[in-house]
Amino acid sequence: MLRSTLVLAVSACLFLCGPVRAEPRPASSADFQRASATVEALAAAAQTAPGASPALAVVMVQPGGPPRIWVAGQVTPGGRPADADTPFYIASMTKAYVGVLATDLDRRGVLPLDTRLDQVWPGLRIRGAPAAGQATLRELLGHRIPFSNDPLEYRTSYIDAPAVAGYRRLLEQGSEPRARTFGYTNLGWVLYAAA
Repeated sequence: MLRSTLVLAVSACLFLCGPVRAEPRPASSADFQRASATVEALAAAAQTAPGASPALAVVMVQPGGPPRIWVAGQVTPGGRPADADTPFYIASMTKAYVGVLATDLDRRGVLPLDTRLDQVWPGLRIRGAPAAGQATLRELLGHRIPFSNDPLEYRTSYIDAPAVAGYRRLLEQGSEPRARTFGYTNLGWVLYAAA
């Protein structure tokens, strides 16, 4: 279910954005309408797949125009039809947007991806992970963090948004060392946003 939703979302982004150019050609209204119709057809097809989510929403935008919103399915429990005001849990879909923002901020020199955690939080000390402060934002976004922090991940995913001023304390008190190998997690993305 999640895999088909992610594939659909990535396909829609690639289809609507097209190849990256130095100076993109503005899409005409007709281009946008054709692209939207194609994405809506893909979304409708995704709804028929075994194990598809009970409801699906797709929002398409073009500069200077109103968003085009396509919604199908039913809200459970109760089975009422989903609409443009139905809240959807978008989970890790935000990582695509943060990734685009991160590359843009790096390109402009605002927040380089090679910035280390000890530059963000000077003197950061993670028990059992002496090199933790040397981890870069690039490594965080690439899911290669030399520590874990389940309490911070849980809080930011399900409970609240702790104040950024308290992140250093949360990192030092709640982190555990781990191998600096790939491990899918929200932590790097949460820390990037805090930085």
